[in-house]
Parts: sequence; C-alpha cells; structure tokens
Amino acid sequence: MKARQGRRIVRKILEFFHLSSPSKPSSPWRDASARGTEKAFLSIRPLDLSQGNRLLLGTTDDLDNPPEYSSNTISSAPPLSREELEIRIIQLWKAIWLGLYKVKDTEGPSHYDWLQALSRGAGFGNSYGVLGSLNRHFLQYSTINGMASLKLFDNMSMSTLRCVVGILEAYESEIPNLEQLYSILRRAQISLHQRLDDNGRDDSRKALFKKQYLALAEPMGRRLAHYDNRMDVLAIDMYEEAATLRGDGSRDTGQHVYYRAFSCCW
Repeated sequence: MKARQGRRIVRKILEFFHLSSPSKPSSPWRDASARGTEKAFLSIRPLDLSQGNRLLLGTTDDLDNPPEYSSNTISSAPPLSREELEIRIIQLWKAIWLGLYKVKDTEGPSHYDWLQALSRGAGFGNSYGVLGSLNRHFLQYSTINGMASLKLFDNMSMSTLRCVVGILEAYESEIPNLEQLYSILRRAQISLHQRLDDNGRDDSRKALFKKQYLALAEPMGRRLAHYDNRMDVLAIDMYEEAATLRGDGSRDTGQHVYYRAFSCCW
C-alpha cells in the first residue's frame, strides 16, 4: 500500500516538471485519430483540375498519368488492356455518331437537320449558333474534325487511348440531352390551323417552350464545341506520337474509327 502511494507521489512530481506523460491522458483515441488525420492530409495530393484538363487535351507532358477513363469519374474497375481500350473506343464512337450526328445509319439524315426542321416547326426559327457543333460530317482526308474523323494508329500508348476514351465518354453523356431537346421541340410544334398571332396565349406558349429549349441547347452547344476542340488537339498529339513511334521517317496513316465502326458497310 505504501509502495503504491510512493510511486504515485513520484509520478506527480515528474508530471509537475513535465518529465512524464499525464497519468490520465485526455483521450488516447482522439490523439491517435488526430495523428492519423494529419498523416492522411499530408499524404493526399490535392486535385489539380488544370492537370486533368491538360491530360484530356492530349498534351504530352503528363500522359503517363491520365485520368481514369473520364474527366469526372474515378473507376474502381481494373485497367483495360490495349485491345479492350480500342474496342471501347470503337463502341463509344459508333454510339456517339448515331446518337448525336446521324439518324439510324451512316448515310441517313442528320440529327442537326432534324433539329433545325423541328425548331422552325415550333416557330423558333433556325438555331444554327446553338447546336452548330452537331453539323459534323465524316471527312476522309482530315483529322481536325472533332470526333467525326478520329483515327487510331498502331502501338498508341495506353495513356493516349485512355484520353480518347475520356473525351468520347464526355460526348456520350450528351446523348440524353439531345433526346430531351427532341421532346421539347415535339411538344412545341405549331399545328396547321393554329393562329400565328404575335400576341396572346399561343405566343406565350411558344416563348415558354423556347426558353426551355435554349436553357438546354445553349450550354450543350458550348460543351460540344469544347469537346471538339479537345479532340482536335488530341488528334495532333496522336499524329505526332505515331510519327515518333515509326522513327524511320515514314508515316503511319492510321485508320479512321468510322471504317472500323461500320466495317460491315465497306
């Protein structure tokens, strides 16, 4: 009993001179948690959005650390092989081509023309400036044409292929928005015998639908133009990468994804 009291007195003296830890720590769990939190914050690299944009641009300064398949999602799935990435690119490209540009097949009407006709039928007039980026056509002798004339070259780096997938996934995300535009324009159509007064209920109805249409179409048009710009820059980098891989001065002409997506048509 006396020994325990003696040890307690010695501990109190040491604590008084800060030579030992307090006999009753405030909270071991809280202290450990604080240390763990500090360590976690020190180890986390802040998200650099400008870096992500550079990667999606296809610039060569940081291609070994590309975004995971898209610019705004983090995938927990295992990385795709080269063959799987190329298949993914072809599948995405075909879905986008038929979802945003062409209706049903390669030679059919375009969504752009249909939207213009429906816009005029709703009394909105033409909206060339709003969705002008949809007015794309496959050009065999040009790669600076948004996603329409995308080419794949032999032995492209995995990081480059992932950047292609990332931009194509951004295009693909706009397909549901296009479907909404069709829905708005269909509801807004003016019937054959409807009065086309400048004032009144019909005019206010048209204004309401036009407001809904522009609220969706204008930002969509800006995004599509942005994706086109990113794809054009990436096409330049892919061309330069292919030339570097050849090394003998010869040129790898590559193959348009258009032909691979519609191989049954050629």
